[in-house]
Amino acid sequence: MECICIDFDVLETKDPKKLMIGDTSPNWLYAEDKPAYMYITLPGSNKEKIFTFKKYSIEVYNSNNLGLSQPSSNCNPQRYSDLPDGIYKIKLATSYEDTFVEKYYLKTDILEKEIAKKIVVNLLNPSDSNKEDLDKISKVDRLLMGAKSALIESNISLSSDLYNEAVELLNKC
Repeated sequence: MECICIDFDVLETKDPKKLMIGDTSPNWLYAEDKPAYMYITLPGSNKEKIFTFKKYSIEVYNSNNLGLSQPSSNCNPQRYSDLPDGIYKIKLATSYEDTFVEKYYLKTDILEKEIAKKIVVNLLNPSDSNKEDLDKISKVDRLLMGAKSALIESNISLSSDLYNEAVELLNKC
């Protein structure tokens, strides 16, 4: 007897306005005709946002559908807010026998944009005092790598601590 095997991956966009999640399930078998749901818990929240999930697709989440901003009215172009950086708890589930897969994702798009700005400023205006800032930025980068590594190893607490330390240090640059 084959088993249902569902899975998903978060796709890196480097866009702070988007969270993209793709279905990478090898098979849905008995759940093929059953609904699927995506549960997303934003950083710093305990409340899940629940969405119907389209199988074999890539879903794009933004500030509107995550309830962080309001859709624009009339024919005005839509402007999305940045999604918060931090650890997202994401779960893909099917209604067949409570089958689900749950993962954590560290979104760092806003922080990485700030790092890039600081690097460019320091490179365009070289001075001896910039070396200290560049050393701090290098440490921030190592802390982020550590935070992502801790999350891969399912150490959510360490990941959160390292991420928060990186944010604090970057704010001192």
